[in-house]
Amino acid sequence: MRLVLDARTAAFGGLIDYAGLFPPASKTMEEAAVDYARLRSEDSRWIVGKFLCRASQLEDLASAAMSQMRRGDQPWEVGVIFDMGPGAAAMVVNDFQTEMSPALSVTSVEAKTPQFDEVPVTSATSGTTLERFRDVSVSISAELGRVSMPLGELLKIGEGAVVKLDRPVSAPVELLAQGVRVALGEVVVVDDCFAVRIREIDSAGGGLG
Repeated sequence: MRLVLDARTAAFGGLIDYAGLFPPASKTMEEAAVDYARLRSEDSRWIVGKFLCRASQLEDLASAAMSQMRRGDQPWEVGVIFDMGPGAAAMVVNDFQTEMSPALSVTSVEAKTPQFDEVPVTSATSGTTLERFRDVSVSISAELGRVSMPLGELLKIGEGAVVKLDRPVSAPVELLAQGVRVALGEVVVVDDCFAVRIREIDSAGGGLG
C-alpha cells in the first residue's frame, strides 16, 4: 500500500503517472527506470502513479526494472500505451503480465480509437446496427466550471475554502455524456434535487443524435 499521510494524500495518491519515456523528457529506458525508482523512494512517493510505457518497450522495461527493484519493494504499476496493432499489443501485454507479475503489473492500457468523423456512415451503421446500443448505459454529468491550480495549492485547501471557477454565474452549464459535451442548460430544482433544463443541443460536441 502507498504511504497515506492524511485524507488529502489518500484522495490524490498515485495522481501523477510517470511519463519519462515520452516527450519532452524522452529518457532512455534505463534512465527512466532509475528516475522512477528514485521517485518511489522519496517522501512524496505517495503521489507517484503508474509507469507509462509503450507496448513495444515492455521487454526493455522488464529488464530495466529488475535492475532497480530491491527485495521488499512494492510492485510497479504499469500503464501501457498501444503503439502497434491492438491484437499484437494485447499479446505482448499478456506475455509481460504472465512473466513479470507480481513484481510489475499492468493496471491500465490505452489505445487510439477512430474519431467519429473517421467512421463511414452507411445504412448498416446508421440503422439496425446502432439499435443494438440503445440500451447501453452512459454516465451523464453537469459541469459548472473548471479551474487549474498548482498541486501545492490544492493540497492546502481545507474546510471552508472557496474555489473560484472559470465560468460566470450567467453562463450555461455543460451537460456531458461520458465526458463529451452534448448540450448546454441551466440548473433547476426538481423534487428537491438538482436538474438541468436543456437550452441548446451542442452539435459541435457531438449532440444527442
